[in-house]
Amino acid sequence: MSLPTTVYVGDLPYDQINMKPIVTDDFLRNLFSEAGKISEVIIKNDKLGRDGVPKPFAFIRYETREEAEKAVNELNYTKLDGVPIRCSLCDPETKKKLKTGKGNLFIKNLDENIEVSQLHDAFANFGEIISCKIAGERSPDGGFKSHGYGYVLFKNEADAESALKDLEGATINNRPIKIEPFKKQPKENPEETYTNIYIKQFPDTIHNNEDLKELFSKYGEVQNAFLPLGEDGIPKGFGWCNMMNHDDAVKAVTDLKGKHMKNLDGTEVEIYADRAMTRQQRKQFLEEQSRNYRRLIYEQYKGRNFYIRNFDENTTEEDLQSIIGRFGEISSLKIMRNAEGLSKKFGFVCFKELDDADKFYNESYTVTLPDKQGGNKQLYVARALPKEERIKVTTRLKAQQAQAKNYGSMPGMPGNSRIGQPANYPTEITERDSLKAEVIEQKGASSPLIPRIKDLSDEQVHKLVTDRTAQLNWLNTA
Repeated sequence: MSLPTTVYVGDLPYDQINMKPIVTDDFLRNLFSEAGKISEVIIKNDKLGRDGVPKPFAFIRYETREEAEKAVNELNYTKLDGVPIRCSLCDPETKKKLKTGKGNLFIKNLDENIEVSQLHDAFANFGEIISCKIAGERSPDGGFKSHGYGYVLFKNEADAESALKDLEGATINNRPIKIEPFKKQPKENPEETYTNIYIKQFPDTIHNNEDLKELFSKYGEVQNAFLPLGEDGIPKGFGWCNMMNHDDAVKAVTDLKGKHMKNLDGTEVEIYADRAMTRQQRKQFLEEQSRNYRRLIYEQYKGRNFYIRNFDENTTEEDLQSIIGRFGEISSLKIMRNAEGLSKKFGFVCFKELDDADKFYNESYTVTLPDKQGGNKQLYVARALPKEERIKVTTRLKAQQAQAKNYGSMPGMPGNSRIGQPANYPTEITERDSLKAEVIEQKGASSPLIPRIKDLSDEQVHKLVTDRTAQLNWLNTA
């Protein structure tokens, strides 16, 4: 979007009561068409402010640079729903200045009645201004309530330095202002700065925004409350309340989370209340919760839980129980299935006792299942690992396999021979080849053990290669 003919439009109004955009594509097109012919209008509503409320902005693309500049000069600071918008050219130079912040001044102690256009005019004598803004919000009467500070970003850093020096001690609207270079603040932890609260599972005594606001008002000043209603006018069961400051939000969450309140019929509900999160924050939170849960489960069943596969779709939990149960008492055994209930042909088995689990693990190479042709299929067995660990193992194995392939293609270095191979040659690959060579030597190339080798896990192969007794026992199963 960073084109010389594109105008950025920021600080567009948003309906915080009904939680929906106010400005439409057609509205902006009609407003900005006064400056020239528009080829494209794009509105973005996915950027959220610290309070969890969307902060809409837009891009207006013109056919010529002159039209874009005219739009900035004539429509900058136009008030929409009581709030002045900000317009600037969206070109690489401007984008770079906005990102670095060089030439940006922070102005404090502003009179609450000053207009952003007045602030712009007060500094415009020192050079070209890219962006000018007064921080604030919509007031209850539909106007704009200033927070008493603002920002002026100059195109040239030297102009900003001149304004900083020459306007020291200056007044605007008979009020002395304070100017200093703007310094970017480190990103704040949303858990330490939130004001917006998400609530659900509240009693049926709360029917609308006012009821929700009343519930939170005892914890401090409420900026706004929103309770979505269905087509029948009944609350959907969740809502948001935005407090004026973080401390009051913390008090509300601390008191309301887990609190029991009564419905109209006397039954009780347990309220859920917590800081409102953006979609990305919520995703990160759930992913972290999921990782912690998987880690907890792994530690709880560590050494006793196994991943198994290589059985057909008709195999049942009862079939596996009768085959694996000979090693000891099983606390759980599950075949994973899809939404239609069909087997995915893999599952998990967990033993009650660690000794029984070790016995199964050390002798898993002896476990076979009947196949459709009347023969035996090798059961694949591996230690169950958390997703993160499993990805690491898989990635490492793929790298080793790729390395082994490269070694095997070298002249004078046969794939099934260790002679002349470097010491770091991947052991997983050579161990499987070594096991296959041993079977051919002991049982012949037509042995039914040959096809079973590919169904063994790397852990099972390692056991059979490094434990001669286990290898002999396995060779005698066919």
